[in-house]
Amino acid sequence: MNTKEFINKIHDLSVKEIAEQIRLDLKEAYPEFKFSVISERNSIDLYIMSWPIEFYSSEYKEAVKNNDYEELRIINRLDKVFTTNGWKIYNDIERILNQYNHNNSDSQSDYFDVNYYKYLDIWKWNKPYVIV
Repeated sequence: MNTKEFINKIHDLSVKEIAEQIRLDLKEAYPEFKFSVISERNSIDLYIMSWPIEFYSSEYKEAVKNNDYEELRIINRLDKVFTTNGWKIYNDIERILNQYNHNNSDSQSDYFDVNYYKYLDIWKWNKPYVIV
């Protein structure tokens, strides 16, 4: 099923089925990357596990290496943590993760209506990332 047909059927699908489609979309868009896509109840967690480019900026890596917490606090915005290319790819991966979601929430009235909750991160806490 192509993406357009899938989007038309989105309301009839479970979060697990949506996660499977996201996994396929990611493999098509980024075949050289390795992802972990996990669905639980009403959430999809996506981890980028390995990639062929340098994601992290040299400033960020230097601050981490030196345990420079003040510098990390200053540059701790994703657009400063990543390289320019890494930031573009991260945003595209986030777009793929969001393309089957809707958000009709109204926080002012404490009303939440999303198709699924999402989480995106570079590597899992218990598995280091790999640059291939």
